[in-house]
Amino acid sequence: VNCPDISKERVHVVHLEALGYSMNLNPKTYIGVAVETSDENAVHDGQEVICPMPFPKTDAVYQKVLDNTNEAGEYVDIRVPVIAGKIPLVYLKFKTKKYRFTNKAHRATLHTPEELFSAEEIDQIEKYAAAMKVDFCEFDVLRHKGNQKIYIIDVNKTPYGPPDPLAKKDKAM
Repeated sequence: VNCPDISKERVHVVHLEALGYSMNLNPKTYIGVAVETSDENAVHDGQEVICPMPFPKTDAVYQKVLDNTNEAGEYVDIRVPVIAGKIPLVYLKFKTKKYRFTNKAHRATLHTPEELFSAEEIDQIEKYAAAMKVDFCEFDVLRHKGNQKIYIIDVNKTPYGPPDPLAKKDKAM
């Protein structure tokens, strides 16, 4: 109700305020590979592009390519539900390269927040939720292997619950 804007640009601004760093890039000056994704939420159209770009899309944002792979080469997204400012549990969603920028995971696991995040990171995520003014949502978070920092890349105001590939016993929790 109090969070009308979940655009990628707003996610970036609040990320910078709450966590002190960002993943967004200036595509006109950055040199290297970047992720181009629609500013609109839930489009799942991310793709890698080469920068600098003289004429970047005006309805897109450009972000660092985050290495969120595990030792098996899977891309690992961290889905973080937030209810009344607290994190009750966390899902890991595992994807193949083909589906990296989509919502299609081939397996998922359930965890406590403390299994995946430090106390400082839990505080950062809760501070982020307060700054976004969300009271019931799910965040998409990536941990970058390069610096081990977490990046909140998406805010979902309409949580859909456990991912499909999650084990039945964990869905019942």
